[in-house]
Order: sequence, then structure tokens, then C-alpha cells
Amino acid sequence: MNSRTTIKLPPALLAELYKNDLIFESHSEADSTESDSTAHSDTLVLTSVTSPANQVFLENILKACKLNPSTIPVVVVSKEKKTEHTALEEQYQPKRVLLFEVEPHDINLPIHFPPFQIQSFNNIQFLCSPSLSQLESDKELKKKLWQSLQHLYA
Repeated sequence: MNSRTTIKLPPALLAELYKNDLIFESHSEADSTESDSTAHSDTLVLTSVTSPANQVFLENILKACKLNPSTIPVVVVSKEKKTEHTALEEQYQPKRVLLFEVEPHDINLPIHFPPFQIQSFNNIQFLCSPSLSQLESDKELKKKLWQSLQHLYA
């Protein structure tokens, strides 16, 4: 017999299974009717840790920015295994990069800037932030992030 079964795992579960090396792009079935050009996002999210709860919180942040979470690539950056910003820029061609608990030096970005400050480099706007868990539990941090995101997506 030559039958195949396709099993689709949710991105949050995959992230939990492969937290050190995972890159996932979440595209829902509803998005499959769109062409690749309309599904392309100019935003890239980098995070060091993701969990199902963090994934939901991140999706809510993106929705608040009027972005479609299913079109935003999320890359889990491992502190042990260096990820190069140049490789990410080449692969995703973002105009904006959101870093959650990822420092600029973690992706070999040759600049340093404080959290919540929008910083441009190579025609890309970067926004560094504490972890999603910290943001979710701290109202003041959430407010600072929201103010920065409003400027970033104005």
C-alpha cells in the first residue's frame, strides 16, 4: 500500500519541540488562497523562546499592529548557535525586525541600542524588547512596547 497521511502540527507545538533551532512560518489554510506576494510580510520576529502561551500573546501583539500573524515569520534564535542578521535579511527581506529577548549581538548586528528604541541599520528598522513572558506580566513594559510599535508602524 502506498498511502500517505499528512500530519499538521501547530507552530507553537513545533517551537516547543525544537526550541533551540526552530524557524517557523505560520500560514493558515485560509491564507492558502492568497498568492505568495500578498502573503509576504515586511516584518520579521526574532525570539529566544516560544511557548504556546507566548505564541498567543505574540499573535495578539501583531494583530494590535494590524498585521496578519499567519504571514509573519517567527525565528527562534538560539544563544548557543549564532544566527547571522545577514542571512535573515537575505532570506526574509524585512523592513522591520522585532526582537523579543534577543540582543543585537545575538544575531551579529554591529550596533547596540536600548530596548524600545527603534534603530535603523541597512534600511531595516529594528526594535528590541524584553521577553514575551516579561511583557505579558508587566503593564509598564507592555505600554513602552506599544508606544514603540505605534511609531514603528505609523
